[in-house]
Amino acid sequence: MGLAIDGHSSVYIEGWSFHPLYGSSGVTIKYDSAGNSLWANSHSNSGPANVISPIAVDSIGSEIYAATSDSVIKVDSLGNSIWSRNFSGVVYGIALDINSNPYVTGAAGCGYITRKFDVDGNLLWSTDLLCSFDGPSAFAIDKKGNTFVTGSVWVSYEVPSWVTVSYDSLGQRRWFQTFGVYPPGGGTAIALDYNGCVYAGGYLLNSPFSIVKYDSAGNLIWLRSGTNSGGLKALSSDENGNVFATGYSAGNGTGDDFFTIKYSPIPFLKGDLDENGVLTLDDIVSLLNCVFLGSGNCPPAFADVNCDAFLTPADVVVLLLTFFASAPPPC
Repeated sequence: MGLAIDGHSSVYIEGWSFHPLYGSSGVTIKYDSAGNSLWANSHSNSGPANVISPIAVDSIGSEIYAATSDSVIKVDSLGNSIWSRNFSGVVYGIALDINSNPYVTGAAGCGYITRKFDVDGNLLWSTDLLCSFDGPSAFAIDKKGNTFVTGSVWVSYEVPSWVTVSYDSLGQRRWFQTFGVYPPGGGTAIALDYNGCVYAGGYLLNSPFSIVKYDSAGNLIWLRSGTNSGGLKALSSDENGNVFATGYSAGNGTGDDFFTIKYSPIPFLKGDLDENGVLTLDDIVSLLNCVFLGSGNCPPAFADVNCDAFLTPADVVVLLLTFFASAPPPC
């Protein structure tokens, strides 16, 4: 089932119903802010009924887009069907850009597809990733129309690996990040912040819920993980840079319990490459690897210690002086 809320606090739900003679059908229902049912729209569903049914709505409730297991539909503010488009696969997510154009992602064949339609249902572009892609789990769109998708990909048909990909507004791939082959893992949730950074939630071996942060160019910034059994289901961020994660974990004799975690941003510190709030020898080693070997994780905002817009041995010198001689940072 999918759920969306517009600027008037009206609630929209997308799900499915089953008739013993006619089989399953998709259904979209609108409730007002007091919980009163305003209308219901039923539409055909030729695919499996027990899959996610995403829905998206604009701020005023005039553009409503929903997805059954194998198609995308548009409904007006009164619940009337406007158009329907076959997806030729299973739809996992739907979202709108600032112009109310719907973006849809899902699995088709042996890979996955992301498509953009205009408000009239015309296909603007369609792109796929890999035939070995197991499936997208979540995606988001920023104000520029860039799309971010996270999910899992099977590497050499052996283990799944966590993958996050970004496309621009024309469907061209901006960047692609696979979070390692070993340990295996997969993405389950995604969120964007006001600075263009991407937070992807998922799982890794021995870490059932993990969050990875990328900058707008796809560079890895940090990873946070939990060790309890369970799973991460949703992510969100606010204008202050806080990140909220929710999911479930195994309780002690109580079965699965809900959890919600808040991560607050650590004060910015030049040279703090692992973003743990302090300068350590690990930061120095990481910077040495980046400068002299061209390897490692060195976000420019943290690695450019002398603020000259370049990553050079001078940054290493400044970091060494800061760490060992307590010299003040130059910027």
